[in-house]
Amino acid sequence: MRKACLLVPLLAGLTHAGCGDTAPTPMPDASSVGHDMAVVGTPAAPVLGDQIDRMGRAGVNTALTDPFDINPNMTRDMIKDAYNSDGDRSKWGANWSPAIKGSLAIFDGLDTNCGNQAAADLAAPRYTGLAGLLADDVLVVDTT
Repeated sequence: MRKACLLVPLLAGLTHAGCGDTAPTPMPDASSVGHDMAVVGTPAAPVLGDQIDRMGRAGVNTALTDPFDINPNMTRDMIKDAYNSDGDRSKWGANWSPAIKGSLAIFDGLDTNCGNQAAADLAAPRYTGLAGLLADDVLVVDTT
């Protein structure tokens, strides 16, 4: 009975997490721009040196930074943008481990058996080690 009581609010939160909070912006009619594809506009070029994205393990940002829309101060897209623009790798663990740790705990609890997730107890407290590894999300490219 206790497990069912815990699972109902979780599932309610998951269904809410998939819902958008704004209506999509309509695209202009293709005939109005004279092409066979609609053109919305060209974004401003980034200033040299500004980090606009980072890529490491596919899905870490989308699946772990705030997939359940828990943060009351920022939208999921705002959090993803903050994650992508965080250029100080020395602070990634401090900046992103808490959010990732919370998401790992939710995913681990989906089968109602907490602690059976791979590497859940890599470091104490639970999920801390795995969250730290995932927060250091970087793809190293050797261009030599």
